[in-house]
Amino acid sequence: MGATEPDAVTGHDPHLHYRATLKGPRMKSTTPLIAILGLMLTACAPELGSERWCAKMKETPKGEWSLNDAKAYAQHCVFEDDPTE
Repeated sequence: MGATEPDAVTGHDPHLHYRATLKGPRMKSTTPLIAILGLMLTACAPELGSERWCAKMKETPKGEWSLNDAKAYAQHCVFEDDPTE
């Protein structure tokens, strides 16, 4: 019986458990890192409709805007909704 052949009695690869344990911890440790990175990027983004956001969108090429970006830009930066009206 070779090193990579399944066990004759159980039919399982003896190294399968070892390979699975190598992948498991790496996947678990990357999930919190991705979550933290997402929070950091969200915290740095200017609030939708703010002057900073309007300036950032004005500098962004129009081809990179989503439909929602264009709608929000028109609503907040072009027509500037006045809450006192």
